[in-house]
Amino acid sequence: MPDLSITVTENGPLSVKGPFRLVDADGNEYEIGERKRVALLTVFFFAFLPQFVSSGDSQSFLRMLQLSAAFMLLTFVIFGIYGVFAAAVREQVLTRPRVLAWMRRVLPAPSSP
Repeated sequence: MPDLSITVTENGPLSVKGPFRLVDADGNEYEIGERKRVALLTVFFFAFLPQFVSSGDSQSFLRMLQLSAAFMLLTFVIFGIYGVFAAAVREQVLTRPRVLAWMRRVLPAPSSP
């Protein structure tokens, strides 16, 4: 029997390779077709999102995908807000010599590689 391998890839997702079945807590099997390899976005979704899906839902996998998409969209929006805020703070810091001087005294200088 071929071995099952789970590999953590460079950018984070888990890559599952080999013969496997994906089942929920009630033993219902998810249809993954004839694929021999599947990349799991993150273990977080499998651990966190099922609590928001009814165990009797006939389309639980679709619900998980919907919740995952909503989570990713909210994350994108929040990171966008962080980016706008960081750009505003950067502008305020760079245009004030006293703030720059204070930051240079308080924060360590970056080290050379």
